[in-house]
Amino acid sequence: MSDEGDEVTLEVQDNAPAADDVNPLEAELSRVKDQLLRTAAEFDNYRKRQKREFDELKAYAGEKVLVTLIPILDNLDRALSAAPDKKDPVVDGVKMVAGQFRRALEDHGVKKFEAVGKPFDPARHEAIQERETNDMAPGSVVEEFQSGYMLGERVIRPAMVVVAKKASEAN
Repeated sequence: MSDEGDEVTLEVQDNAPAADDVNPLEAELSRVKDQLLRTAAEFDNYRKRQKREFDELKAYAGEKVLVTLIPILDNLDRALSAAPDKKDPVVDGVKMVAGQFRRALEDHGVKKFEAVGKPFDPARHEAIQERETNDMAPGSVVEEFQSGYMLGERVIRPAMVVVAKKASEAN
C-alpha cells in the first residue's frame, strides 16, 4: 500500500466559542456589567450619605452646649425686666452682657423665633395653657412664656406658649 492515495485530515481546534456558547457568555457579561454598575451606584450613594451625615454632625456638634447656655440668657433677660432702676449702670452692664451673649449664640447659628400671633405648631411650640379670646384666631399663640430657639433648621428648644381658643358664648 502506498501512502500517496491516503488523505490525511487535520482537525483544527478553534478557541472561538461555538455559536451556542456565545449567548450564555454575553448574558454573563451583561450580568457582571449590571452588577458592577449597581455596586458603583451603591458606593456613590454611600459616599454621599456619609458626607451628608458628617456635615450634619459638624453643624449640630455643639447643640448640647448651646442648649445649656440658653437658660443663662433667659435669666439675664429676667434680671433686666425685674430691675427697679433702669438707669442704673449695673443694669446697663447686664444689658451689654446679654447683648454680647445673644450675638455669640447667633454667631454659632442659634436664632430665637417669634411665636406670638403665629399658628400653634407642635414641632416649634409647647402649649402650657389655653386661653379663651375673641382677639385671635383659635389655635394661634396668644402669649409666650419662654422663647423658642433654632439651630439652623432644627428646633433646639420649643417656645412655651399659651394657645387661643374660642371664647364661650355663655359669658
